[in-house]
Amino acid sequence: MKSKPYDHERLASLLRLLRPAPATWVAKAKRISLGPLTAGDLTELTRKLELEPAFRKNFDADPVVAAETAGLRGLAAHMRLELAELFAAPSEWLESVPEVVAHRQEDVAPEDRLRALLVSSKAVVDKLGARPR
Repeated sequence: MKSKPYDHERLASLLRLLRPAPATWVAKAKRISLGPLTAGDLTELTRKLELEPAFRKNFDADPVVAAETAGLRGLAAHMRLELAELFAAPSEWLESVPEVVAHRQEDVAPEDRLRALLVSSKAVVDKLGARPR
């Protein structure tokens, strides 16, 4: 016995019955195409922030543009996604930033280190402060 395949309208009506995917699933799916965030990426970012005053100034103005301009395009893509999540739901995002002890940063996940660096940017702090509560 052969079953009759669904037409496009029937499939569309069935898909509309599904609940939307949770936001956390969507956020994780967006990260798949970015590739992994490595400790090396963050070491380079930290080095530039500490040793290059011009880079630090640019990072404080706009972290994503600073990273792109410095040739850290993969890291900039991760930053863009992290900042979109931060500005969409700041309290949940900020709660995920661990307290970082300076001498134990190697034990902190790369994503958490990136979040800690992003909230050190003046532009990010200013934008968060300008949000209605």
